[in-house]
Amino acid sequence: AGLTLTTRLGTKTVLSGEVARTETEVDGTGHGRRLELRHEDAGLQVRVWGARTDAGFSNVGSSQAGGQSQVGAKIGQNLGASDRLVLDALRTTSSTGAEQTGVDLKLEHSLPGNMKIEVGLRHSRANVQAARSAAPLPGTSTTSPGVALPVVPAAPAAAAAASEQAGYT
Repeated sequence: AGLTLTTRLGTKTVLSGEVARTETEVDGTGHGRRLELRHEDAGLQVRVWGARTDAGFSNVGSSQAGGQSQVGAKIGQNLGASDRLVLDALRTTSSTGAEQTGVDLKLEHSLPGNMKIEVGLRHSRANVQAARSAAPLPGTSTTSPGVALPVVPAAPAAAAAASEQAGYT
C-alpha cells in the first residue's frame, strides 16, 4: 500500500512525496519514504531527492532496496546555446553499515547530430562494507550465494574502498 502526493510550488517547481508499506512472509513488514523537489526552466534544471526504507521493505517495483537511505542532487546550468555545467551527487547508506558517496562535475558541449562531448571531474568513496556487499565485479564469478571468486587478480580492498578520478568522462 502506498500514497503519493505532488504539489506545484510555482510554474516550474514541483514537490512530491511518497510513503509505502510492504508486507511479505519472507521480509516481514517495512516502510519506505521518498521526497523529491524538481525545478526546470530554460537555463536551470534542479532535482533534489531523499529516500529511506526499513530493513523489512520489499518492493520489486521500487528502485530503493530495503534498509537503505539515499540522498542526491542533480543540477544543470546552461552556459550558452551549446554548453551546460552539470553537478551530480549521490550518497547511499545501508542498514549493513555500507556507505557510498559520489560527486560528478562536468561540462557538456553539444555537437551537431545529437552528439555531446563531456569533460569533468569525479570523486567517489565507499567503505569496506559497501565494497563487500556490492554485486560481483567484472572479472569475478559466483559459485555460491554471496561468494565471489576472482577470475583475474582483483584490486586490494583499500583500493576498492576509496577512489578518486579526474579526467575525461
